Amino acid sequence: MSLVEKIEAWMEKAGEWESIPVVEGRNVAVYIVKLPERERKYAKKNAKVALHIKKRDAFKGIFVTDAETLEELIQVLQNGKVKEVAKAVDEINSEVRVFL
Repeated sequence: MSLVEKIEAWMEKAGEWESIPVVEGRNVAVYIVKLPERERKYAKKNAKVALHIKKRDAFKGIFVTDAETLEELIQVLQNGKVKEVAKAVDEINSEVRVFL
């Protein structure tokens, strides 16, 4: 059974917004999520699946529905500027600030 067939079989029995883990790191996890069907005025869109990338202890995250967007996200996150700003954010957030 191919990966596509396994995911389609899971979609048949999964409820809306149900998810299963793909990869779980120490702080970040990636899940596959069944998105709900969407009804429009003139058409009904079938349920889709997405990758949900989020902090392990958070509800919100990024939903990615295609490989091209995932590749761009990876490329953008690997940019040196993003890493530099993330280190600055770490430094700012780790400082103890006292407000009187």
